[in-house]
Amino acid sequence: MNRENFYIAFGTAYVCYKTGKQKNEIGAGDIKTVLEREINYFRLKTENNPELDKTLEFKFVNLQAGDAKRGIYLSPHIITSDKASAQTYSSIIKIVKALSDNTDLTEKANLDKAFAVMTAKINNGNKSQSIPGGTLYEAALCAVSAIASKKPAQYDPSENIYSALIPELEFDDMIRFIKIFEDMQDKGLADKAYITKIKEGKKAYRRPPLSYGNYPYAPPAPQFAAIGLLAALGRWAKESETYPYEIAKVLKAMENARIYILSYNGVSQTSFSHAAVKLSEEGVLYDFIFSLYHTARTKFKDWDENKIKLFYLMTARFLQFFTPPYFRDFIAFRIEYQPEITKLLKEYFIMNGIKPEIVESAIALGKWINKCAYFAAKEGTDNKTDYDAINKAKAKVLAETESSIISAKTETALLSQVITRIGRLSYSDAPAEAEIFLKAAASGELALQNAKDLIMAFARIKSFKSENEKLNNYIKEEENED
Repeated sequence: MNRENFYIAFGTAYVCYKTGKQKNEIGAGDIKTVLEREINYFRLKTENNPELDKTLEFKFVNLQAGDAKRGIYLSPHIITSDKASAQTYSSIIKIVKALSDNTDLTEKANLDKAFAVMTAKINNGNKSQSIPGGTLYEAALCAVSAIASKKPAQYDPSENIYSALIPELEFDDMIRFIKIFEDMQDKGLADKAYITKIKEGKKAYRRPPLSYGNYPYAPPAPQFAAIGLLAALGRWAKESETYPYEIAKVLKAMENARIYILSYNGVSQTSFSHAAVKLSEEGVLYDFIFSLYHTARTKFKDWDENKIKLFYLMTARFLQFFTPPYFRDFIAFRIEYQPEITKLLKEYFIMNGIKPEIVESAIALGKWINKCAYFAAKEGTDNKTDYDAINKAKAKVLAETESSIISAKTETALLSQVITRIGRLSYSDAPAEAEIFLKAAASGELALQNAKDLIMAFARIKSFKSENEKLNNYIKEEENED
């Protein structure tokens, strides 16, 4: 059971943490106790009526059957599907009944996908497929992992998928991870995570916010699942003084760990780069995700849902791996960034071998380009307070500038095309601070592709308060609707 080892390891650590026992001390009775507790969190239910009440308050309940029309939903941490959830519940109950203090855990048992999603039915040349077999010990620990409430999870409404994250860590680090996650849930989740507000004209049952991320600072979209967990851990370390040493240890361990993303549809794995862990340790990774997420949300008028999802996915991969190929996938989406993204881009370029002074100089050049594009757009717009029209005109200027950057075949062509174009638009010269970058690019000290990346990246950083305030107001309006 090579691939299942991480799943069983998590179940083992979970039982040890919940019972306070060591691995060699836990028995069938201990696993049974944990399963009996965790089944109480199988579903979320509200007693409120959306036709009569302004809010729906949800609580965890021990119920086999769900009914969305009556406000009974599968909890996000249960690794199954709505369709298979009743089978998952009955399988757990069957395992619980098979466990007692004197149970032989080496007995044979089926590893049904209903509680062991990494398994698949086997066809040994027969017409019907058979369920993979294992021991009762393996089945019981898989069941623990399937319904453990102290693991990161979220529901994706667009795909109707419940997914969870399990890092493959050494036993002691796994115990720390579970302890920290429990602390995050207990102290970081406010009552509002369990409360849904009823909107005017939409008096229907809806899931509580908890369903879309069962821990504080959960990622705002499923595409950020893994990197979002890393970001949340870093943010929690920054704001909570409960387990600073343990969080630091776990973050370090996650740098070299496989991270498994599990749903009823299958299992995938990913990992984190040193750079991603460093940004999390600094407590800034969450801010980067939040900023880029909301910046893309403002593009709804121009981008369809699939393009926005793809942008989130490319952003997540860039943040996870911090390599040139992923960076170029990320920057392929033409979009302006908020000022805080300057630090992210600066970290990326320096970590990839570009001298800090060249990066700082490129920041100055990018700021000049963005500012000039804004003024040129405003000058060409009749209504000087129509920010939508100004932003569209500005986007056009930046897009044309980027086209010139991309098409440049030499360093000389790159600099002359960009500097000449922007200079003519603004009737101004590039700032003196940009000289270091310009010299490095012209001399060949800076590779042509790196020079292009630097200019495009920093030219996208918004320069003016009015632009940034518009996004902040949009974010506040969106949060008030949740």
